[in-house]
Amino acid sequence: MFIQSAALTRIPAHLQQDMLLTTLLQTTREGVAIVDQQGVLYFANERLYEWLQLWTHEQQSLSAFVSPAIWQRLRSFFNSRQLSLQSHLELQSASAPDIPVQLRAQRLPEAETPHWLLLFSDLRRERQLESTLSGSHDQQFSLLQSLPVPAAIVRMSDSLILQGNEEFANWYGMPPNSLSLQPLHDFFARPSDWLFLFEECRRKAGISVHELQVHNPDGTPVWSQTFAQQITFDGHQAMMLVFYDITQHKQLEKSMAWSKRLIQNMMTAQSQFVAKSDPDTIFLHVLDHVLSMTFSEFGFIVSYPQHTDNLQVLAVNHTHWSLDTVETFARGAQREFEALCKARHKLCDPLFSGGLSFCEQPDELYYPWMKRFMGIPLYSSGECFGMLGLANSPYPYNELLEMELHPLLVTIGHLIAAWHNDQQRREAKAQLARRNHQLNVLHSDVRQLIDNASVPVFAIDLHGIVREWNAAMVQLSALPSEDILNGVLLEQILSSQTPLDGILEKIRQGQAVENLELQLKHANGQSLRLLTSLTPRRDENGELIGAWGMGQNITSLADYQEWLQLEIKKKTHALQTALFEQRQMTSHLSQMLEKEAALFALRDRFAAVASHEFRGPLAAIQIAAENLCNPDVQLKPEQVERKVQRIKKRADQLHYLVHDILLLTQLDAGHLSFHPEPCQLQDFCEQVIEEVQIATQASHRIHASYPSLQIWMDQRLMRLVLSNLLHNAIKFSLNHFEIWLRIYPDHSQTWLCFEIEDRGLGITEQEAQDIFKPFFRSPRVVHQTSGIGLGLELVRRCLDLHQGEIEMQPQAQGTLFRFKIPYRV
Repeated sequence: MFIQSAALTRIPAHLQQDMLLTTLLQTTREGVAIVDQQGVLYFANERLYEWLQLWTHEQQSLSAFVSPAIWQRLRSFFNSRQLSLQSHLELQSASAPDIPVQLRAQRLPEAETPHWLLLFSDLRRERQLESTLSGSHDQQFSLLQSLPVPAAIVRMSDSLILQGNEEFANWYGMPPNSLSLQPLHDFFARPSDWLFLFEECRRKAGISVHELQVHNPDGTPVWSQTFAQQITFDGHQAMMLVFYDITQHKQLEKSMAWSKRLIQNMMTAQSQFVAKSDPDTIFLHVLDHVLSMTFSEFGFIVSYPQHTDNLQVLAVNHTHWSLDTVETFARGAQREFEALCKARHKLCDPLFSGGLSFCEQPDELYYPWMKRFMGIPLYSSGECFGMLGLANSPYPYNELLEMELHPLLVTIGHLIAAWHNDQQRREAKAQLARRNHQLNVLHSDVRQLIDNASVPVFAIDLHGIVREWNAAMVQLSALPSEDILNGVLLEQILSSQTPLDGILEKIRQGQAVENLELQLKHANGQSLRLLTSLTPRRDENGELIGAWGMGQNITSLADYQEWLQLEIKKKTHALQTALFEQRQMTSHLSQMLEKEAALFALRDRFAAVASHEFRGPLAAIQIAAENLCNPDVQLKPEQVERKVQRIKKRADQLHYLVHDILLLTQLDAGHLSFHPEPCQLQDFCEQVIEEVQIATQASHRIHASYPSLQIWMDQRLMRLVLSNLLHNAIKFSLNHFEIWLRIYPDHSQTWLCFEIEDRGLGITEQEAQDIFKPFFRSPRVVHQTSGIGLGLELVRRCLDLHQGEIEMQPQAQGTLFRFKIPYRV
């Protein structure tokens, strides 16, 4: 990556782990160094070593390679709170001529001490170009013809072309010998661009660089990075213009900006939900960004879970309406959308069909001011939770827009589902609180009933110890409750003639005892006869803890005792019913919390995979695009082509990642159709093997053996299964270039068996337990191969549609995947 001397090896740990810094050092063509606050060089890349001749093993300081005045300015910058600096200076070396450079300094994230990243752009070629432009006519003409990009010399007095090279003639659409005295201002897409460039060149000494739009021969505007400098040519005041086509770079910047906005909107919406922001704020924020990204004027987000009839308008907005108008419309939108939904209006098709809806004609639309409309269903875990409506875009709506918005749409669906679950959880929690309040009131009523009852009431535990002793018992027996409730056994206050052993055994078994006659000792020594009923006593968890006893003086209170016993039974039953309902409510609340946790886990896992797997290709695209757009880096055409190919490769990688996620979403939603049909196995296998060989550039040899027969299967899904397994075998067999594909019927002629075998890296026992889980990737290859871990999940889901089975069998070397589908000739 770069050369280091012994004095430049003290790289701070937090900088060694900076991925963006590492990528910069691997790809930049500029001189790069990192210094501390005293200007001591920590390390430099190979280009800077060559410029400064850093072959000594002694510690180096930046002050040795710049003038004293420049060094004082840099010291002031290092000691200030500024974050960046740009300056022109000359690098000085003892054994080489001074090098004019442009310095860009950026403060790096701090650890214990501050560090600065220094980028040195070589200006020698620019100085040489300026020198050549100020030279003789022959030098200027030779430079014009030698440039590999379109270039022309234009007379400033009348904007007519004096000379142009062959590339400019091809771009202008005329032969080179016909360019002379042709007007140039029509070459620019906007006349104001030419006037601006003319004034800038006339006012500014040296080369000026601007990004402007010019016309192709067919009249299509393209973006050009235009270099201009005033010169004297054939005795005329003229301009030398050099054009670099950066149209593709602009498109890449637009694509990256779209992806960045998409990810930012997803993360912002999720963070607001996690922070428990107001739901109206969250969904209105998301809707505002969707309207901006799709150039739409009107939009709404509606929640309508399939298992309920609870339609709710979560957000409504119109970019040209005032806040009062939007609020007024939103208040009436709830009632209007409920009517539209009940009438099955075309506007609400996505809620019932689960697919996209398009309206172009005014008579198809509900609101007369709508020009065109697109409705998009919002899913979470395969269930439609609502829809997003967009209207009045100057551009036609299509399925491509839905695919571009898909990650954000998934996020909105998850947010709506989580919001609904949160609502249900809150409602269940409130209902549980009401139940607890009712239970407390019931406990209080029972306690008051016991304490104030005119009949004797007491309670014992499973060992016969008295735990309750109401006022009627005190009055009847003249035994104070504070004495009785101090660990006294019931048998201690009864006569010895009362048998309690069998009674306590029934109580421990939870049985009730009716019409038990007890002889209670009065405080004065007399014996009272009580006709008593014992009923099981349970705690709030339903656990048996003893028995309630209700006594009645047989001589005078027989009727009243029967009534009181009945009332106690009713209250006890009500208490048990309330406890049972409480347990049911607690179980329901636990299920809701588990479901909510699963949704949050799915959201976090998708965000983590998206942020990790999308970040790499996007960073590579951004760095390659910045190198292509850097005016200070002169790239050869083949270098430009390599970087463009790299960008295309990374873009294809993003395409396949999004395709896998979309396919898995269709499977979850049940939208992927299954159409088995007769198929010639031999032709099918040959086509799949040929496609895999083309995609992998025939890097491995595939040995195939299969019978010639006709079977029933969905060719599209089976092509995905077989292609995925062959690609995996090739991807993880970098050191062994042979793959085996075997297809055969089993002995019972019931199944058609497929085997894919390689001699590659293999799968460990620990990995075999997780290999078919979504988003799982082996830690051993996660940094060496691309993908997000959905391939085998898609294989398994496609085989499920075929009622097939798949298994993985580790080998001594490599891996064997075996799957089978029902065999039907």
